[in-house]
Amino acid sequence: MSEYASLADVKARMSELGTNDDAVISTLIFGVSAHFDRMTGRSFGTETVLRTFSGDGSNRIFIRPPLTAAPTLVRVRSNTAEAWRTVPTADIRLMPEGRATGEPILWLEIGNTPTGSDYSFPASDLTVEITGTWGRSTVPDDIKEACIETVVNLYRARGSAGSDMEVGVGGTYMPDIPKAIPAFAYTVLRSYKRLVMA
Repeated sequence: MSEYASLADVKARMSELGTNDDAVISTLIFGVSAHFDRMTGRSFGTETVLRTFSGDGSNRIFIRPPLTAAPTLVRVRSNTAEAWRTVPTADIRLMPEGRATGEPILWLEIGNTPTGSDYSFPASDLTVEITGTWGRSTVPDDIKEACIETVVNLYRARGSAGSDMEVGVGGTYMPDIPKAIPAFAYTVLRSYKRLVMA
């Protein structure tokens, strides 16, 4: 999991701090970043893993989250009982074409004249495996700012059991994250929340 702000980012807002509370602040950054992922249903960093998709029989497959670079491996199979077949790198087109440097790869296409035997992504569940680096190459500025503000708010409210914030992050007498999200951060997170259609 990615962290959406650094220790230096947070301490720049609290220049009076030394190094005594670095471990506490680092723990808060990790916890706030994880909470942002849960609250929005998204990840704002990168992760290098294998993901499995379902093809639709066409030569195109849309990918979410986007890839930040060319995949290291693409494999297909006609059904879950069949062995995986590697699609040659030369057969894969990264789309959209003409992307500026750093822009995400939103879908993959198998070329019109592939060197291998697969002309499409098989139409069945879990028939495509893609290994690569997923997500965003940089954390959005507003997410970073929301993380910094929330961590600062949590740090300053630690131990304030008499406030309107519940105490309960670990055993360190700090307020719960959901009750400590500043208005700006909450607005930013709402704008990124993934909608799930029933």
